[in-house]
Amino acid sequence: MHCAPDHRTDSLLLDECFVNNQHSWEETDSATAMSRVSTGYFEMINRTEDEWHYYAIGTRLQNGIDFLLNVTILVDSSCKTGHAGIIWGVSEHFERFNRFALSATGERVVIMQADRNNRRVFHRFRSEVQPNVSMHSPIRFCLLRAGTHHHFFINGHHVYTTHNHHFVYEGNQVGFYVEPRMHIHSTSIRVQTILGIPPIRLEDILKKSL
Repeated sequence: MHCAPDHRTDSLLLDECFVNNQHSWEETDSATAMSRVSTGYFEMINRTEDEWHYYAIGTRLQNGIDFLLNVTILVDSSCKTGHAGIIWGVSEHFERFNRFALSATGERVVIMQADRNNRRVFHRFRSEVQPNVSMHSPIRFCLLRAGTHHHFFINGHHVYTTHNHHFVYEGNQVGFYVEPRMHIHSTSIRVQTILGIPPIRLEDILKKSL
């Protein structure tokens, strides 16, 4: 799975297809949450009405390095409200980090930097996704940091570009964001650096699906 040509990548930091739980993703089953790694996917359920849930693991991702983050997520058909997606730049204490999420209906994308409880929001972008995505199939999230900007894609469609200073890198963890009443499965998450390359053209990325 890639959203840019292979020759532009350099170092693979994480290539997770959830064959097993070798990377020690959090597994739990309680009144508030369920998460488990099964053969080929990571399932996450937020059973609360008012809590945000996060699942992340450490990588060798560092601030200042260009990278690609590719993730595939399937939203359960029972979900009607809320958002789910990916997080990055996360510290061990989940104090302040970045999120790239899609609404349960597939109509809206939210990209933000905030603290874990949304009390302080440092950057926020919200927009309708055009064209709207089908929630009956896995959703392909792609984040590309290249040069001075971050670029965001849903199913190969460019949804947002903004300057690097809008995002924080307090840690090297990457993972998942699950709002109340959301139920998702991820079949893959891949992180790779992009080093020593000529400028990346967005049109090249758009031509290449995950």
